[in-house]
Amino acid sequence: ALSSRNAYLSPAQRVQAAALPAMLHDLAQRAAAGEDLRALEGEGAARLLAAGFDAVDYVTFADAASLAPADGPE
Repeated sequence: ALSSRNAYLSPAQRVQAAALPAMLHDLAQRAAAGEDLRALEGEGAARLLAAGFDAVDYVTFADAASLAPADGPE
């Protein structure tokens, strides 16, 4: 879907932006399979930078109810 904000992106920026949901989906599946969350967070940030993001403030897994850092799959 093309949101109103996405309409302002160039074709190259749209390709970059697509890396975000792809990374989130992949990391969520791997976290659910029991992989180390801290390692996945680092990998997620690195993947976004490699996709062309200028900066990544953070990638973190959090508890849905409390937003506290997650310790593992729930």
